[in-house]
Amino acid sequence: MLNRSLLLSRLALLGCWGLLSLGRPAGAQTSERGVPTGGGHLVVVSTSPSEGLEVGIPRDSWYAKGIALDQQGRWEDSFNAYREARAEFERVLKERPSWDQIIRGWQLKVDFQSDQSQRLKYPVYYRHGPPSSSVLFYRAAAKHNKWLGIRAFTGRLDRKLQEEIVSDYRKALQQSPSYDSARLALAAMLHETGRHSEARQEFAQVNHVGRGWLAVEVAYYYCAAGETERAMEMLEKAVQYNSSNKRHVLRSNDFDRLRSHPRFKSLVGTP
Repeated sequence: MLNRSLLLSRLALLGCWGLLSLGRPAGAQTSERGVPTGGGHLVVVSTSPSEGLEVGIPRDSWYAKGIALDQQGRWEDSFNAYREARAEFERVLKERPSWDQIIRGWQLKVDFQSDQSQRLKYPVYYRHGPPSSSVLFYRAAAKHNKWLGIRAFTGRLDRKLQEEIVSDYRKALQQSPSYDSARLALAAMLHETGRHSEARQEFAQVNHVGRGWLAVEVAYYYCAAGETERAMEMLEKAVQYNSSNKRHVLRSNDFDRLRSHPRFKSLVGTP
């Protein structure tokens, strides 16, 4: 994974891809840097602190439009925007094959975002009673992924969405108090939003912290809590338990804080 300074240098050297009228999406930070490309265009790169795969995605790409639609809760429209983004990135890769690693990362990211939109775009109707705890968790987890994606791309916190996520996790736990995945996700979200005491209280109620099938969730909890070494230990356990966990770890924003860790790339791989 390229770091930010190397990416900026590479973009400046390679020149504009010439496929997009590159600008600034709604909701993006105002402190962006324009990188001159030697042509008549300007590549604009966010200065948000993300180390995720979305680093360097242009500010008025279809991906940026998808993020803006996610901020409005328009999941079906964002699903369609991410489909357009996938095609857009494929065209760019054909035009700029030397960008292959960067754009493969963008493609992984857009596929992940599209999957989350797919999980959210259809309303859920019930003839009898409220949604089940598993359905509440399933949708809250997708919103949680959206919240992290919005923060990574724009550098901003979507406070309305974060309260929806916390509320949905709590509703799931009201129905199923022993739902460890929901409690770990809630605890991690509380850490992400600075509610550390509440987060630790929730984590203390998790029953199977050491189990391999929970290792990814526990690793994310420690990552959100800022406990890097514990997060890496659990991440290694997660990959040993099931190698398919690598794909989730690489595509999601859960572990952006660990991407610069010396063991991360050897453990998870690259796009």
